[in-house]
Amino acid sequence: MKKRMVCSLISVLLAGAMLTGCGGSSASGDGSSSAVKESSDAGGTAKTAAAEENPPEEVTIHFWSGLSDASSQEAQQRLIDAFEEKYKDKGYKVEAESFVNDSNGNLKLEANLLGGDEIDVYVSYSSSTLFKRAEGNLALDLTDLCQRDGFDIESYAGDMMEYFRKDGKAYCLPVSLSKFCMVLNKDMFDAAGIEIPESWTYDEFLEVCKKLTHGEGEDKVYGMFWNTNGGDKSAYAHYMSAKAFGGDYYYKEGGTETNFDDPIWQKTIELINTTMQEGYTPTHADTVTEKLTQESMFLTGRAAMCNGSWVFQSIKDTQTYPHDFVTAFAPFPAVDEEHNTYIRGGYQDLLSINPRSEHIDEAWEFMKFYMNEGALYMADIGRIPASNTYDNEEIAARVLGSDGLFDEQSAASALIDPSGNYAVSTILEKTPQITDVFQEEMEAVWTGNKTVEEGLASAKKRGDEILAKE
Repeated sequence: MKKRMVCSLISVLLAGAMLTGCGGSSASGDGSSSAVKESSDAGGTAKTAAAEENPPEEVTIHFWSGLSDASSQEAQQRLIDAFEEKYKDKGYKVEAESFVNDSNGNLKLEANLLGGDEIDVYVSYSSSTLFKRAEGNLALDLTDLCQRDGFDIESYAGDMMEYFRKDGKAYCLPVSLSKFCMVLNKDMFDAAGIEIPESWTYDEFLEVCKKLTHGEGEDKVYGMFWNTNGGDKSAYAHYMSAKAFGGDYYYKEGGTETNFDDPIWQKTIELINTTMQEGYTPTHADTVTEKLTQESMFLTGRAAMCNGSWVFQSIKDTQTYPHDFVTAFAPFPAVDEEHNTYIRGGYQDLLSINPRSEHIDEAWEFMKFYMNEGALYMADIGRIPASNTYDNEEIAARVLGSDGLFDEQSAASALIDPSGNYAVSTILEKTPQITDVFQEEMEAVWTGNKTVEEGLASAKKRGDEILAKE
């Protein structure tokens, strides 16, 4: 990625130099130097008084994001405070509102976007959601603003931005860059003599799950926790299959047919199902009925691994979730070394402007600040800035902290350092509908109501029917 530094230099010394020259030439003793100084002091006092009497008119930017937990909101507030300080001479203020990043929460956001100008800037969390909003005139085309300000998004975020444009137009600024990875209890790995993997296959992963599972009843420690009680019950299957397929893991080439009949899907779902059937992870039924979470399983030492780095914020919150083990990170396993090609991840936190906003210019200033300056504050909660305007060492220091909670080597490799092989989705045809079908069918597999073969066959049949509809 290229780096572009945009600087502005305003010279304010010339007038001061001229003033000093006038004072120095007054050798007549007529007091002209003192008169100029007094006049200058009086003028400065008058300007200060005028500024105090006439402060800039306040402009409030209404910003909606899906960050709802306390630590995330605190990091976001630090970003907002920095923006308001930088633009205090213009009276810019930011009022943050949270929505839940699920189907109902996103519907609420879109209803408010349609309703008027109550939202100025908001966040989308997937390209498919962003493009749907762009098609519905809920996201402003940023082309004119970029051209006006000479703001080349690719020069900051890289060529992957091409996949986040629609018909060549930019409707967002990406402010974070994620690598989805697994989270490991390093102390358990060390005690079992298992090295933290930099890459591994399904067979190797299954063997590790077996070695790390021990005990019975309430004292049982599981090798893995899949968190199937979450909003996306099959996300981990996507992350693993994407190692082979790339971002278009649902589709055959051309996007007119699903690929759930591919042997890699069969092996992926069999792997997950086997961990449940063999007791290496809680079953889906137990996860749902007992309301198990990553925090209640991983951070209490009941599971040696979990499947999402989004538990990162809870790991750092040792007051709420006290623990003394070291957390390490690893990539998701691949079906085999031959298909260990991609890393699921890419841009996250896609900022857009509501076309109905009455403060488009102010919203644009906030978005540019967030992308190239303010995203550093979000590294405190593990959100890696997408822009290349930041120092990688400072990012790592903010992400990991200094209290020894994380294994720095594996964190750098699996979580922080940018990758050149992100699995970016390029086919977005009816992805939400196919995802719904896939989750329904996989839940039927996890609960034993269908075999792996039956669930995938049904997912393919239903998915192909969705793609065939006009």
